[in-house]
This record gives sequence, C-alpha cells and structure tokens, in this order.
Amino acid sequence: MHYLRICGAVGLLSLLGYACVDYRKEARTRLERDGLADLELKEIGKGSFEFKARRGSEACKGTIAINKGGSSTTAMKSMKCAPLACDAKQREKCKRLCTAGETKVCWRLGVVFARGVGIAADPKEAARWMQKACDGSHAMACNALGDRFVKGKGVSKDYIKATKLFEKACDQGSTLGCANLGLMYHSADFFGRTHPRRAAKFLKKACAKNHAGSCGRLASLYKSGSGVTKDVKKAIELYEKACSKDVAVACFNLGLMYEGGSGVAEDYPRALRAFERACKLGTGCAMIGRVKRFMAKEKAKRGK
Repeated sequence: MHYLRICGAVGLLSLLGYACVDYRKEARTRLERDGLADLELKEIGKGSFEFKARRGSEACKGTIAINKGGSSTTAMKSMKCAPLACDAKQREKCKRLCTAGETKVCWRLGVVFARGVGIAADPKEAARWMQKACDGSHAMACNALGDRFVKGKGVSKDYIKATKLFEKACDQGSTLGCANLGLMYHSADFFGRTHPRRAAKFLKKACAKNHAGSCGRLASLYKSGSGVTKDVKKAIELYEKACSKDVAVACFNLGLMYEGGSGVAEDYPRALRAFERACKLGTGCAMIGRVKRFMAKEKAKRGK
C-alpha cells in the first residue's frame, strides 16, 4: 500500500529526481545481501518490518526500517541470531539444509540426536549426521565421531576408524583430536601395545595448544626416552605444566621425580608441594607423610 501511494505519480517523482521505492522489495534485497535466506517479512509500519530468516546454520530475527530521503534510500537493521535448534519442529528443515551442504547444521543434528535435545536420543542417527558433518570437514564432528567408534556408540567399535577420524580432526585444528589420537597411541589398551613415536607426534601438537593431559603423557615419554630423546629436564617442565592445570597424575609423577631424585637432585620441599597438590586432586595423599618423614630425618642429620 505504501508503495502505491509513493509511486502513484511516477512522472512527477521522476521530474523531481526521486525514485519509487517498494519498501518490502528493498528490505528483502538488503537482507538477502547480508546473507539471509528463507526470509519472512511482516510489515509493522511505513517502511518497517519484522523479519525471520536463516543465515547458514543460524536462525535469525529482527527488524529493518527503510528510509527514503530525497534521492537516497537508507536502512536501519537490528538482528539477533542463534544456532538452529534442530528440534522436532525444525528437524526436517535441518535435514534438508544438511543435505544441501550446511555442514554446521549436520553437526547440530548429530548433537541433538546424541543428547536427545527436544527429540528422543538416537545414537545411530547421531553418528549418521556427525559423519556427514565430518565429510564436510567439521573438525568437532570428526573428533566426536572418532570417540563413538572408540566406545561403540551408535556404531561398531573400530579403533582403526577412530584413529583416522581423530587424525582428520587434528589436521583441521582440533586440539581434542590430537589429544585423543596421542592417547590411543600412548596406551596399550587399544592396539595391544604402545606406539611411542606416533604418540609423541600428536601429544606434542595437543600440548602446544595447552591440553594439560597431553602434556602429562608427553612428559612420561621424555622421562623414559620412549619415542623421543630422553630429556629429564623437559619431562619436569611438562609435568609442571600439566600439574599447574590440575592433572593429578602429573603432580604425583612430579613428586616422585623430586622425592626419588629420578634424573634430578632430590628436592623434598618440591616433592611435598607436588604430592600435596596431587592429594587435593584425589591421589597420592599417602606420599605426604612419607616425604615429611624424610624431611624430618634430613633436618635431624643437619642438627647433629
């Protein structure tokens, strides 16, 4: 209606240097230019609209006002976006978007089916959509799917597939992907033996990104010289780093190194601090009394 009132006298407007404005069309054009799709516009005033739309994997809503001033047209927009819920109401829409190549929506579907958000949890469906997301190079999806192959959630256990997925996630920048792959090679629980060199490769990547558990495991390799050149100083440094981030076993192992002089000079005060921290985290409490007894004996010797 506003369009008709403004553009009714086209000849006069053209002579005055004004252009006709279809407010609805102008609003739609500007919103689409901003990357919005599936637009729904509701007029709330002259040149003003409420809108709902989609931007990639996000659901957006807001308002836009088209202003005509002389020969120019401007717009004011307010908008908020949030990830598509992909719940029961949006499930089919999300499936279509995923099939059309919206990788983030595939990941969201995987998470929704895994957690049962708004719909019944379905491990097989979760794995299915995570696979599609991973195929689209979504690092978090590759890591999550790898974890499912380790645990047999919605898929058959397959450690080989898990390592491939973790490596893909790691290559795409996932710290957890590197950490999980390093863990699998560091432990004998998965392939019947450890693979120290492979473990060191991926634990280094994860530790460099401050994954504390990986730093602790990498420290053990440097301490023993497995898969890397033995370097006790480096092991201490990595145990310290992991312990500072509350990795209990790293604090415990650090205490053992200082308490027993394992490659370093005995240092009971440092050992005590490490064991006390480990104890607060739930392990190694018995070592506190032991170190205190050693310290008391050392003090008695010095007093004689």
